[in-house]
Amino acid sequence: MKNSFIILSLSAALTLAACSSESTNSTSANQPQSSEAAAPHLIGSWEGKAEGKDEVAYTAGIYEDKIVVEWNLDEHGSPVYWVGTFDPTVEDGVVTSQIDHAATETALMASSDETKDFTVDGDEITFPVSVQDFQTTITLTKTNDTPPSLDPTAPSDATTSFVDGTLETSAVKIAITDHRIIQPGEEGNSYGDKPIIAFFYDITNKTEKNVTVDDFSFYFDAVQDNDPNVVNELQFASYDADGQFEKQMQKIKEDGTASGVRAFTLDDETTPVDLIAHGFGSETEIDRVTYPLD
Repeated sequence: MKNSFIILSLSAALTLAACSSESTNSTSANQPQSSEAAAPHLIGSWEGKAEGKDEVAYTAGIYEDKIVVEWNLDEHGSPVYWVGTFDPTVEDGVVTSQIDHAATETALMASSDETKDFTVDGDEITFPVSVQDFQTTITLTKTNDTPPSLDPTAPSDATTSFVDGTLETSAVKIAITDHRIIQPGEEGNSYGDKPIIAFFYDITNKTEKNVTVDDFSFYFDAVQDNDPNVVNELQFASYDADGQFEKQMQKIKEDGTASGVRAFTLDDETTPVDLIAHGFGSETEIDRVTYPLD
């Protein structure tokens, strides 16, 4: 379910970029090595902004023989879009990059293409991006001759943790305060025909960026391990008490805290539910908490 939220976010970002004639990318990557063979005008940090916006929309780092592109999603960080090798001797023209599977296999927002063509034209680089049926072309402009020094395959936030029901990231703090099993017809599950598990939480915005109460959905999955063959990921359910639906989309001020509820439809009423925390845009599990149903 989290994937659908991410796809919506990316589609919105791409739509904004497509409305402008200029868009770009810049990111973080492996510590570069000096090389006289690489085209010197390519190596460095690259970025771009959507039209009418001050925030960087895309970021990229180009190294001796590697291109790294990341989404810039404000408070949600910079999920990896592309990590791949390329021919460093190219001055201008089309550069074909081969994907680095090890660096992208757990990145939900990474391209699934085996190769990607980057067109070098002087001080600009363009490349295609597609999300579902939406396609656009991204234009990169150089900001620095030194590429970022971070490893894009490593966690972007060393402080990220999920301990005792509290998720801490650089952007948000989400503390689970309660959980309840709600039967069909009971308050909070008035219209459903199956029992649900509802997680009550407090979410704090640790940045000056936009964070909503429902951003919980970007960071958590719930599963019931009752299938020997496949992961049984639970579907989101509607919690319809206390006007919560409207409250979920409220924006939280910097350093502000608001309360929310996120519910999941239970597959059965005996198997414990694992609440799994992820980084935004990643399938890499931070940790999990198990909630018995009895």
